[in-house]
This record gives sequence, C-alpha cells and structure tokens, in this order.
Amino acid sequence: MPVRDPPVWARGVAAAFLLVASWWLLNTNSIRGLVGESIGALCIGVIAASILQGMHLPLAIWSEGPWRKRFAAPAVIGTAIGLAALILIARIANIDTMVDQLDLGTGVLCVIGAVGLGFGVGFVRQRTYLAWYGFALALGIVPFLSDLVVTSFNTADRTVPLCLLSAPSSENGCTIAVLPSAIFLTAVGVASKLVTEELAFRRLLIGAAARAGISSILFSSLVALAWYLVLSRSGVGTTGSVVAGAVGALSAGCIYVLSKSLVASAIFSAAFAASNISAAAANAPVGTPAEGWVVSLTYLVAASVVSLLLCSVVFRKHGFLGNLKEATSRHVISN
Repeated sequence: MPVRDPPVWARGVAAAFLLVASWWLLNTNSIRGLVGESIGALCIGVIAASILQGMHLPLAIWSEGPWRKRFAAPAVIGTAIGLAALILIARIANIDTMVDQLDLGTGVLCVIGAVGLGFGVGFVRQRTYLAWYGFALALGIVPFLSDLVVTSFNTADRTVPLCLLSAPSSENGCTIAVLPSAIFLTAVGVASKLVTEELAFRRLLIGAAARAGISSILFSSLVALAWYLVLSRSGVGTTGSVVAGAVGALSAGCIYVLSKSLVASAIFSAAFAASNISAAAANAPVGTPAEGWVVSLTYLVAASVVSLLLCSVVFRKHGFLGNLKEATSRHVISN
C-alpha cells in the first residue's frame, strides 16, 4: 500500500512553522540553555512527527518492505551494538573536543533515532537497501576525499601532518583527529538526523518518495537553506555551513526519492555533515587564508557536482513536477 502524501498547502504551512519555531526556540535562552544548541534540530523532528500524525499520515521511518515474517530482536540488538561500536572506536582517539560539544538534546535524539533505526531493521529486511546504504555513504564522503587531496597539496608547512588518525596536541595546528571524528559524527548523525532533518525535510516536505519529483526536492532544499540560515543567525554554525547544508539537503532529497528509504538519506546526511566538520580540521594546517579558501571551494564544488548528477537522475525518472503532476491528473480523472 503506497504511503500517502501531505497536501501541497500543508507542506507550505509546515515549512513556515518549522522555521518560525526554530528561530523562536533558538532565541529563548532558558530552553536553549537547558537542551543545548540542538534544540533547533529537536524541534523540527517533534513538529514534523506531530503534523504527520495529526493528519493521520504514517511517519514512514521504516521502509515499505520487504517485511520480515516475524520481528527480529537480534537485528535490533545488532544495530545498537554496531552504533555503539562505532562511537567507542572513535572515542579511543583524541576527539575529546568533539565529544564535549554534544549536548543533552543530541543525546536524546541519538537514543530516539537509534531505537527507530533498530526497530526498522527488525521489521524490514535490509538486503534490498544495502547497496543504497553503501552508495549514500560513498557519496557523502566524496567531497571530504577531494578536500583531503587538495589540502595535502596546499599545506604550507610540509612537516605538519594532517592529523588523520590522532591529534595529541594543538601544536601541529589540528585540534581533533580527522578520521575518528568523521566516524564518530557519522554514527551519531545517522541516528539523530533520521528523526529530525530526514523526517522534516524529506518525509514531510518532499512527501512519498515513489511519487516525488525535482519540484518537491527543490522546495525542501530551499526550506533547508532557510533553516540553516536561521541556525547561523542564532549562533549555530557558520555561513559556510549554510551553503554546504543546502547542497547536502538537495543530494539527500534525491537519494531519498531514488532509494525510497529515509535511512539511506540519513546515512548520506550524516556522512556529509561529518565530512564537512572533519574537513575543517583537515584545513587547519593550511598556511594562508587564500589556500584555505581554495580548499573550502573544492569541497563545495565536489558536493555541488554530486547534487547535480543526482538531480539529473531524478529528473529522468520522475520528471519535474512528480507527485504534483500525478495528483493533478488523478483529480482531472475523478472529475
């Protein structure tokens, strides 16, 4: 049975509500002080879930199938152990600065997202989606790999390492270890983004993946751009993270539509965001502002190329209007 869509007008109202609520909560010092800077992400997940449930629409966090004959508890336990292992392995390296930046809200989101991810694995056979998971992860780290290559050529002092595996001190220009921080943030991000950005920007604003087109993906990406701008204006993130976040939202929307899985888009979003933050650590040894600008531009160009390629695939398969065109044709036929 296909997943139903929220109406077009409801998506517009929801988008405005998401932005206003995020701005209000981020500027409410008492709430932000209690939960932390993740209050913006936490609120969009709560609002998206409330709207979908209020309109009697499924959250669709779990894929539509193929369903298991019975619930697999070992799959849930295995998922939890896998996430915990990634976090603990990364924790061994010197990424104390990264761990200290996590707040109460992020911890709550990780628990909720991990439970949802585990139950999804327990209910749905994942073999069909494994290729998409690997594809999403690979695309998420493509800009990061290109960034590392350019950084290695633009480092002013060749004796300064890129701190890929460890960063014992800040004397060499790095404050965190790049690869462990990327693994740690990806594991945390898959769980937290599944019940926040993916639920709000992909499930709610794009709608059912099987019937979505480029139009709904672009709309969702523009709302994500505005949301990242609200975050940066409230002291969460930078101008660079706004642009990178919008480009990442465009790619994540395409992956969601093509794979028909929120988990696949969550993996991409987590890997992309983790790569973006870890790339900043890799850029630390770069000697001059001009060289740092070249490295950052390389990252953005690589991410944009990935987005354009994905958009072209979606356009060929679903067209521009997608579900809007299909909904209009159904309305004409019914009349």
